[in-house]
Amino acid sequence: MSLNSLNFVQFIEISNLLNILLIVITLGTVMYARKTLFMEYSSQVLISRYRINPDPDEFTHTWEVDVINKGRGYVVKGFILLSIKSKKSLFKKEYHLSKPIVDIDPGKKEVIKLKLKETHFKNVDPLNDVVKIEVYYQDALNKIYVVSPGAMERGNHLVEFDKLPRKIIFMFPKYFMYKYKFKKAIKQENTYVDRKEAEIEQKNDKAIKIMESIKKVDTK
Repeated sequence: MSLNSLNFVQFIEISNLLNILLIVITLGTVMYARKTLFMEYSSQVLISRYRINPDPDEFTHTWEVDVINKGRGYVVKGFILLSIKSKKSLFKKEYHLSKPIVDIDPGKKEVIKLKLKETHFKNVDPLNDVVKIEVYYQDALNKIYVVSPGAMERGNHLVEFDKLPRKIIFMFPKYFMYKYKFKKAIKQENTYVDRKEAEIEQKNDKAIKIMESIKKVDTK
């Protein structure tokens, strides 16, 4: 092999090594930038154990959880999703969505509440059937997280670790379950909007009945 040919081969080998080195540096830079972005805008959220406050006078049940944002990013939105499965029938299951909380800044604490009347439950009993609480929230990077907190009862929080939120990965089983449950709550008309609309409709019906009774008295 001539000297020129040898120099050419060495030049190609050096060029290939430089290209590989540039690719490694580029990938490292991208990964570092991504990690920095994640640290800057992601939220590190703590969800308390849930509390339930029944009110026998108003026939209501209220579930509450504390949401504390410990990260640098803000929480865009959060919900309580209540699932109730009937013990009498495996096919009877209801899903109820709370009013969402929005824009929890870093270092702030908010309370998500789900207040339901006895009339909101169609085929289940929240006191005797199987109840599950889940908290879903969305961070500033458009990632969805879920946690199923335990109940605040009997001092369990003093002897057990709390569950931490986990990210819902797109197209994984938990992603499809999250979509299914939210759609079922909407289809069953068990969202905050549905409850407010029903409440307004009841008030309107009551006002109409009062006006009709007044008219009947006036015509006598």
